[in-house]
Amino acid sequence: MNQAAEAFRGVTVGIKNALAYQGFLRVFSSPKIRKLLINAALSSCALGLVACFLNFYYRPWLVHVALWFGSENKTAWGALVRLFFALFTFGTAVLPWQVATFQIAGMFCRKITNQIVDPDSPPTPSEKKPFPRDPIEIILMALNVAIGMIPIITVILELSIIHAIPYVGMPLEIISRSLYYSYTIWSFKWAVVERNRPGTSVAEKMTYLERNWPYYVGYSLPLVLLTTFLPAPYVGTWTYGLVLPIWVILTHYVRVIPTPSSDVDEQQKSRETFGQTPFPMPLFTLPVKLQNRATAAYRAALIERKDL
Repeated sequence: MNQAAEAFRGVTVGIKNALAYQGFLRVFSSPKIRKLLINAALSSCALGLVACFLNFYYRPWLVHVALWFGSENKTAWGALVRLFFALFTFGTAVLPWQVATFQIAGMFCRKITNQIVDPDSPPTPSEKKPFPRDPIEIILMALNVAIGMIPIITVILELSIIHAIPYVGMPLEIISRSLYYSYTIWSFKWAVVERNRPGTSVAEKMTYLERNWPYYVGYSLPLVLLTTFLPAPYVGTWTYGLVLPIWVILTHYVRVIPTPSSDVDEQQKSRETFGQTPFPMPLFTLPVKLQNRATAAYRAALIERKDL
């Protein structure tokens, strides 16, 4: 019973901090951050118009084409046609603009975070590395990118499986999605905090979130509820991209459990403030194990190539 009370206390503190709009209003008074927020909102609106076009015009046209090819047939050919057009629709009408929404929102969140932490510093130009010409180097670069995507893709698949559980699937998915959203939101701040000191890996951050899940579930719970119960999935994605910068801004003005790279004393103070986590939430356990194994295989391949 005490563990449940501690977990509930952590969730309520997270919700309270997520709704602490005073910090957002203080940051919004900065002209540079206000301009970034307006540009982020305009970009999200533009992507929302693209989503409306795809949903109301492009997808119905694909349905007519699928019917013309015989998708209503009860034979194996009809099933194959339905599968093909379902994958084609997702790959052309859903996935591209969703990825664009997340990437553009993330770009503005990084700029806003840098502006909050160091408002007087000019933007640092990114160093462009030459694209490799060796086919082996290209394959290794693609593998490195794919390994970095393993945790996110695995978590998305886990959320889909959790959603399919009868009766309890929806509340469990909301809790799990809240923890996943917190990983996305707090990563922007942690990247800046760890800029001048040794950072932690993605696996260490995910393990850290599992151990301190009540606070982080509560912090992103309002965002999940805001984007879940909407009339269409594309509206939820558009809303997520629109309000994500606000949640990122609030991470700089709330009392929070220290970063994963904090020392033991800070971790103990956080437990006294936010409560002892009763048990870890194993949302990221499988993604972390898969990425660790893929990383080990990738490094072994690199060592073997150098030996050759």
